[in-house]
Amino acid sequence: METTEHTSGKQIDLLSVGPVSLDTNVSFDGKEEKNLGGAVIYGGWAAAQCGFKTVIVTTANASEC
Repeated sequence: METTEHTSGKQIDLLSVGPVSLDTNVSFDGKEEKNLGGAVIYGGWAAAQCGFKTVIVTTANASEC
């Protein structure tokens, strides 16, 4: 795999670009938990767990942060 250098001068293996969702998960006992989700998050996380230097670029709605 070819490694790319981005503007900070650090090398990365994967640049994951796209929207991120704010998921609301409800457990069996009714407890709600909000987590980031979506393909960008899960794909980037999986690549990082495999040892790839990963960067995620996305946007966020300030009212949800």
